[in-house]
Amino acid sequence: MLSFNKKGQVGVGAVPNFVWALVLIGIFVGIGIIMLAKFREQTTDTDAITAINFTIGAVDDIPGWLGLLVVMLMAGIVVSLVVIFKNRG
Repeated sequence: MLSFNKKGQVGVGAVPNFVWALVLIGIFVGIGIIMLAKFREQTTDTDAITAINFTIGAVDDIPGWLGLLVVMLMAGIVVSLVVIFKNRG
């Protein structure tokens, strides 16, 4: 759940680890696709190019799921806030 400081503000320490995991996944996927594209440019082996293209296609699907995960995270935050305010009143 979210925790509030004395001023009623949510601090950086209250950001769920899930958010940081999404950020890291996005960074690693981006770096991975860039690296695979560079490897594809450097090789002339058709089997390697086919494998790299297949891997890029598989990794390319991951960012599409990140949006759904963000929506789920936001819904969890809303539910947490409702519970916090319900318990205060």
